Amino acid sequence: MKQLQTLLILLIFGQCAHAFIGTILAAVPVIGNVVKTVQNVVKIVNGISAEIKSEQMLKRQDVLIDSYHKISNQVNQTDKQIMQNQVKIMDSFQGISNQINQTDDRIMRYQRKIMNSFKEISNQINQADGNNAQYVAKATESIKNYARQNIPFMIKFNDMLDTMNRITIRYEEMERYAIYQDTLEPSTLISFAEWTVSPNAFAVPHLMNLLHLQLFSDNWGKFNSSSVNNVLSLLAQNYEESMEICELQQSTQQFVYSLYTDIALAELKGYVMMEFSWMILRNYEKGNFFQEADLLRWDFGNRTERAYNLVRNAMEGKNRVVWRCDPIKHIDKDTFVKISKTKLDTFCTVLCGTYRTYTLNMDNWIDREYRSCRCDNRYFNLRETIADVKDNKVVTGLRFKMQLNVMHLQIQQGELLPYGAIDETTVEWKPVDAYSIYNNNTKVGVDFHNLTQSNRSIDLDNVMKTDDYSYVVTGVRFRVLDGHLNLMVQFSNFDFQTGKLLQPETNSVWQSNDGQNRQKLDVDSEHLPTQANEKSLPLSKHNQYLEFVDSKIDSEITVPFIDIQDVVSNPRVPLGGIGIYYRSSPGHAGFVAPKIYTYDYGSHVPV
Repeated sequence: MKQLQTLLILLIFGQCAHAFIGTILAAVPVIGNVVKTVQNVVKIVNGISAEIKSEQMLKRQDVLIDSYHKISNQVNQTDKQIMQNQVKIMDSFQGISNQINQTDDRIMRYQRKIMNSFKEISNQINQADGNNAQYVAKATESIKNYARQNIPFMIKFNDMLDTMNRITIRYEEMERYAIYQDTLEPSTLISFAEWTVSPNAFAVPHLMNLLHLQLFSDNWGKFNSSSVNNVLSLLAQNYEESMEICELQQSTQQFVYSLYTDIALAELKGYVMMEFSWMILRNYEKGNFFQEADLLRWDFGNRTERAYNLVRNAMEGKNRVVWRCDPIKHIDKDTFVKISKTKLDTFCTVLCGTYRTYTLNMDNWIDREYRSCRCDNRYFNLRETIADVKDNKVVTGLRFKMQLNVMHLQIQQGELLPYGAIDETTVEWKPVDAYSIYNNNTKVGVDFHNLTQSNRSIDLDNVMKTDDYSYVVTGVRFRVLDGHLNLMVQFSNFDFQTGKLLQPETNSVWQSNDGQNRQKLDVDSEHLPTQANEKSLPLSKHNQYLEFVDSKIDSEITVPFIDIQDVVSNPRVPLGGIGIYYRSSPGHAGFVAPKIYTYDYGSHVPV
């Protein structure tokens, strides 16, 4: 059998349980922070179980038997000692009563330990649930758009949501019990625990099995773990074919993960409820339930293993790209910039500023002289932009940024955490290396590139490290290759489980596409991109290039425009690649923009 199945056979609520749950949580970065809490809970549960067994079941029995023997011996003494023995008997019963009361106190103490442990892990699960909620809400909204066109699927998906909600409602009830544990009657907890683990159609075990069936069932409602017609696969296919990627700012792989994380959290809630229910019943001497708990873990392990395969298949080959749609309204210098700008005036230095260059064109028309000043902003930064790797930060987003008339690729960075998560509190846009091209220490071709008539091309590439998933993006830059602006990306080695970059100063590599047999993409310059009524769509492919040209309707305007919108994913994740692409609508010049590729988490889903 597979390694995971072997592990499940050995499972007891101790070291193996910790290892198993840790493996489950490691597959889902959003809930990876629960692992440490589960470790603590396992230790507490081991201690509680041992104490319950030694101090309740055995000690109470020994005390009663010893006391009975003492009483019997005293009763058999001579009549002369009856009165004296009666006093001793009463003293013995008083001692027994005191010991029973002490045992009851221990039961309540163990109850508090159980419920406090539940509160601790519940807080961690709720934190993960809260972090994921906003992204699941976006994904669910996208699903509704698809479901409106597919009624059978809508019914199936709603049934699955209903099952998850029923588990969550029961879980929240146990959370309330944990809050008011000191005033609860023991019978209340016992009834809750018995209902939770009972083998009926409304209890948690049945709900977990039902959720699993709904997740794996095909179009005919039959269980099929290998079916490509399951919920996740159908949603992934629809999402990838739609425009939802640029609206939600989630790659297809992220979309699948957001949904699966929600399902995994619901299953985790059910599993935690059942484990703690067995403990409650064990505490009140309703049985030991060790065999029942073993069966629970076995079933949970099998379901999780099948879910791994399902998620892996749903993610396999799916797009990890994130790009931005057109904004509701195009705004110059807010959502886009033009490579150059032309105005009519008599004072070019006033229009362009003394720190900019310009060309002065003279034209006579009906005895009037016009001066045309073209303010140059055709410069692209060639200096590298690196994340603060010494602080374990990686690139999480990208955008074009015009600063002092130089176009930069500005990076968003954030601290990398275990299992490929990002600390959202550390996310920031790293300031660009602002400089003037007229500084004495700047040089064309080294610090910046000047678009000219003979060197006005930009390469359209996707730069990814597809042969090794132990690398993430930590830097970007442009270089000039055969007169073209060419994208370069820095990748740094990291440890997925610890989230630590591994000596990024020495274990980082620059990667690019040298562009053999590169194809030219012609820009339709008939109309300006901001005049389009239709949304622009990606048109370029890897290993192409385009030239910046004059617009046919206004030769003083250069097209395509540069899209300067933020390109980030929700939630923020490390990146597995970066690209430069061109998007447009028919008959319009379009935009050049960056795109990002989210890290491939599918490589870490266990086989």
